[in-house]
Amino acid sequence: MNNSQCAVKRLISELKTTINSVELGCCGICNDQIDLISQEIVMLRNIMTSNDNTVDAFEACEILGISKPTLYNWIHRGWLPKPIKKHETSIYFYREDIEKAKEHLKDIK
Repeated sequence: MNNSQCAVKRLISELKTTINSVELGCCGICNDQIDLISQEIVMLRNIMTSNDNTVDAFEACEILGISKPTLYNWIHRGWLPKPIKKHETSIYFYREDIEKAKEHLKDIK
């Protein structure tokens, strides 16, 4: 299991713990918020199980041969697609998009 998968598993566990510990009436958390958290868990599971189709920022940088600041600069300028998933500490891209960007870089050089 790679670092991305470990991080996703940890997030899923934290989200499940949050859902299990919430008492609907006293914490001000409504069903809509719980539904959003549940959707987040499903999305994270999908990312984790289809990891060969996605790469995190670190892996994208390695593939492209660039630094993280450059990666974020390229996203901001629209030279790379927007990440498919943002979280507090992790963003993901489709591997195919990063590979296409790498090929485009070769054409420019």
